[in-house]
Amino acid sequence: MSVPELARWANVSYPQAPGEVDWSSVSEELRALIPSDYQEMIDTFGGGSFDRHIWIHSPRGRGDPYDLVSAVIEREMALELLWDAGEEVPAAIDRENDRLIACKHW
Repeated sequence: MSVPELARWANVSYPQAPGEVDWSSVSEELRALIPSDYQEMIDTFGGGSFDRHIWIHSPRGRGDPYDLVSAVIEREMALELLWDAGEEVPAAIDRENDRLIACKHW
């Protein structure tokens, strides 16, 4: 779904201009490439939630509930605890080479 389609679906004005993120530093900090459609969405709307059910994490606002970096660290630690305790690791994930990064959750 494109950002203009998302804006129509969410019934929000488009375009907005909350400011752009330094995506190269975010990629470096997370040690991951950030999808361009996610970058466009964050550059257009910023982080936040839809209907209090879908949270969109953003690299802006360290320490706020939508902080992408804090969420990534928290979820990586939780997954490691689960997997080390015996929770089954999905077959598609190679723990030595893959990472799961949640940009949104509900």
